[in-house]
Amino acid sequence: MALQQENLTTSTGHAHSDGTAYICNTFTAAAAYTLETIDVYLNKDGSPGNVEVFIYTVDGSDHADTLLATFTTIASAGITGTIAKLSSTGTAALSNGVKYSIVLKWNAPNNGSNRIGNDFSDPYSTDLMYWSNDLSSFTDWGAFTLRYSLYGTAAAPPELTATTTVTDTMAGLNTTFGTYSTGAATANDDTATFFVVAPSQGRKPFYLTKVQRD
Repeated sequence: MALQQENLTTSTGHAHSDGTAYICNTFTAAAAYTLETIDVYLNKDGSPGNVEVFIYTVDGSDHADTLLATFTTIASAGITGTIAKLSSTGTAALSNGVKYSIVLKWNAPNNGSNRIGNDFSDPYSTDLMYWSNDLSSFTDWGAFTLRYSLYGTAAAPPELTATTTVTDTMAGLNTTFGTYSTGAATANDDTATFFVVAPSQGRKPFYLTKVQRD
């Protein structure tokens, strides 16, 4: 598991929301990976309820839409009066370039004396932050985004199948580097197929890609 993406720009403050509330931060997955840990920055006043953590898909307005995964609840007892990093674990398969929403749910009691605060920062990349009472209507926090870190495991590259064709991606390069060749993998093919750049203009040959069927 490794850090996949984060928003740790300089904190500009933190906010509280009274009553049952959802803090939603829409982000774009920076790669295809399995999300396993979400770090957020929270504090509390008094003795509020626990914080539930979810990943949602988003709709065309970038609002949380469909529940994708439930992560572990952050216990109120582990949150202090000082902003600090808290972790939630779970599993969510994310696709590169697709938008998702980190959703934090404040639970009762959550009022002027007993409440959770989340750390936010100036607008970050394409992130968008919203507040909601019920995930049916949303208030745009426009000027701010949630501070977070996302950890997970990169998605494995697709496996070569008997019908996989090795695509010619070298077109046009032979004028600079020399000739090249491509091929295809077929069933019961035990030979190796190469992208090969041949000598040209005094350069040495080198292999760009090697495909070997088991």
